[in-house]
Amino acid sequence: MLRRSLALVVASAAAIVLPVALPLAHAGAATADPSQATYDGRTISVDDGSWDGARACASDGVSTQCFDTEDEMDAWLTGSSGTPGVHAAVTPHVAALSLTCASSLRLYENGGFGGRVLYLASRGLWFNLRDYSFDNKVSSFAVGACSSYLAEYANGGGSWYPGGGANASVPVLASGWNDRISSVYIV
Repeated sequence: MLRRSLALVVASAAAIVLPVALPLAHAGAATADPSQATYDGRTISVDDGSWDGARACASDGVSTQCFDTEDEMDAWLTGSSGTPGVHAAVTPHVAALSLTCASSLRLYENGGFGGRVLYLASRGLWFNLRDYSFDNKVSSFAVGACSSYLAEYANGGGSWYPGGGANASVPVLASGWNDRISSVYIV
């Protein structure tokens, strides 16, 4: 009887927690437009190539947030923004990213982890880099705790880059791969 009661309590808790926790990172993924980002309190399109001056953007495949610097993005991702009022406004998104991969994929437009940076967090879906104006612009990358696949074409098509294991740090892409990646998948 005690085992059945405990099982009911656990099942009830899961029924309450899971619908709240899991959809944060994937709610509306089929209709989301990650190319529409929030930057300096306004909505911008990151698929037009300009990023309206932003240098770093973070996306979970559903929503995208952009920043002036990678340091500002990192502060936002960890919830330690120095900007008054910003932490409270972005707390739900920080929580959504934390439900994905503890430390995710960072793509850089220049070798040596330079230029603009795109941080991608959700697991189990293909990110098409065209949505972020990052198609065929990756020159270096850093993989977090979850392995990643980097593909030549959209939706994982074509060849895959030979090395995207967990915690990989690639300051210079292998021969023939510079500016050739069009989609990524976080395992």
